[in-house]
Amino acid sequence: MDKINPVIARLAGSRVYIDTNIFIYFLDGNKEFLAVVAPFLEAVAAGKIIGYTGDAVIAETMVRPYKIGNIA
Repeated sequence: MDKINPVIARLAGSRVYIDTNIFIYFLDGNKEFLAVVAPFLEAVAAGKIIGYTGDAVIAETMVRPYKIGNIA
């Protein structure tokens, strides 16, 4: 987490495109990357970074839940 804080500070107020892998790492609780993506997404949720994504990312993120029947 110490490495992500300077990045978050540098991106403050910027628009940042969030790709599929960020959401997948977060939703899956990926042990290798969760310590990086969680603070980043928290910064977006807090309004420190302006995050945006596209319809393709939403569709790609939903592939695994759809395959395993997890509609929620």
